[in-house]
Amino acid sequence: YIAKIKNLIPVLVKGLGDRLHSIGVDLNSFFLPHKIDEKLSFNNSTILIGLATNATQSMRMVDKGPSRDDEPAVEKFIELWGSKAELRRFKDGSTVYSNIWDTCERQDIISTIVKHLISIHNYHPKVEQVNIFANQLNVLLDDEFGRNHLEAFHNIRTSFLKFSEKLKNLKRIPLSITQLYSRSPFYRQTSAIAPIPNQNLLADPYAPESQENTHFSEYEIAHEVVIEVADSSKWPDNVEVIQKLKTAYYLKLRKELLYQCSIPCIVSYNYIDCVFEGYIFRLRLHYHKEIQIWNQTNTALAAQLQREFIVVPRYSVMMHSFFGVYPSYPQAARLSKRWINSQMLSPYFSEELIEILVAHCYTCP
Repeated sequence: YIAKIKNLIPVLVKGLGDRLHSIGVDLNSFFLPHKIDEKLSFNNSTILIGLATNATQSMRMVDKGPSRDDEPAVEKFIELWGSKAELRRFKDGSTVYSNIWDTCERQDIISTIVKHLISIHNYHPKVEQVNIFANQLNVLLDDEFGRNHLEAFHNIRTSFLKFSEKLKNLKRIPLSITQLYSRSPFYRQTSAIAPIPNQNLLADPYAPESQENTHFSEYEIAHEVVIEVADSSKWPDNVEVIQKLKTAYYLKLRKELLYQCSIPCIVSYNYIDCVFEGYIFRLRLHYHKEIQIWNQTNTALAAQLQREFIVVPRYSVMMHSFFGVYPSYPQAARLSKRWINSQMLSPYFSEELIEILVAHCYTCP
């Protein structure tokens, strides 16, 4: 049995490839205490194999292998992966043997690969008895219906990117939209609550206009987005007129989104709410000189606008990049927020402060 374990390690290293950073084996639990006059038994023994994964590669869904023309390499690839090895043609024109891990969640790819290798190479008679200890935080972070939080954040980011493209490609609006910045913790994947699309909004965002609906339900979560438009010399210097122009822009935006993209919207004086794929995106227009004008008469309001339109959007972009370096950071931040909320301390800590404190633990452990 020990020989099998020694042979398994090179197979795991080869199979996991660049997904694996390092691997270790603990045999201390394998040799259980027994009486000297009894026969040594391994029936209830445990072998621990620790895997340190490469964060940037561990959730990759496709493993490309050798070209079909390289027969020796193809033979070794099939020997390693068994029936999982398939000949596929990719968009770049290449035809190679590959593995597609699309039958499981991304966070379970490592576990699926390990169990597959153990099974096809017969390193354990009952692969169902092989326990993979990973993603334990999911139990704490998934919602009460068991919906996966990672998938939820991935879905809202995909919807946001689609929505951004539609806005940028809009025609017949006074000033074209050049950039969209999310202020929402959902974009940073650090919200304590997973963003789940509302099925009612997917079916019927609001009643017909004849019923004169002027707002969505107050219980719906609106994801804050800052939009920037092409520059123009026609903007006035009066803040009241600037706000009225913004509202007029929202009304025109609503009309074109409904006509060109079939996206329903509701306009308020300070923002426009747009329903897309079950999510509500609340758009606020940022005019860069407005803060300078307010700074001359109301420094407190200017500081608030500076935070809403510049600081927080830039912070969101920065923290999203931070997640690329430390993939476990969003889960840690979400767990920290839930703990602070359970202690009834949420009113005393902003979401950004909690995220920065958690990030500090990663950069200065």
